[in-house]
Amino acid sequence: MTKHQTWFRRLVLADALLFVIQLSVEFSPLTPSYPEFDFVLEKGLIGGFLSGVNEIHLLILFSIAVSALIVSWILLYRFHWTGRVLFLAGFAFSFATEPFMGDSVENGLASVLFDLALMLEGAMIFMMFFTELKMQFEQKVVAPLSIERPQP
Repeated sequence: MTKHQTWFRRLVLADALLFVIQLSVEFSPLTPSYPEFDFVLEKGLIGGFLSGVNEIHLLILFSIAVSALIVSWILLYRFHWTGRVLFLAGFAFSFATEPFMGDSVENGLASVLFDLALMLEGAMIFMMFFTELKMQFEQKVVAPLSIERPQP
């Protein structure tokens, strides 16, 4: 296994771990709430393009998105070409729809974690398309799941 493969797999694992940390920070009871901004948040969501969507539909959409993200991480870890396509499609969709979601208020830690995740995902996309890993993703042979230490 090359150095690029090892680092890419570490980035995929770091992105998955960071996602779990982000969810735990966002939905933690220890995260401070901002009741003075509740009206702004509701107004922002109503003013966004999801204004007519029921909460259960949002939960279903979120579940589908998270499932696709988990599948893409597994496929990326194995250097499968569909993982690259799925991950890039999900990244592009979330990036394109973010401005239309309405106003939001986040605490500082959640904002830092979100920015760090974007940097990790940008590095992953760079490695998928602009390093020697590009050829690895274009092959139809899937890499094994084990992590081997690179030989010096």
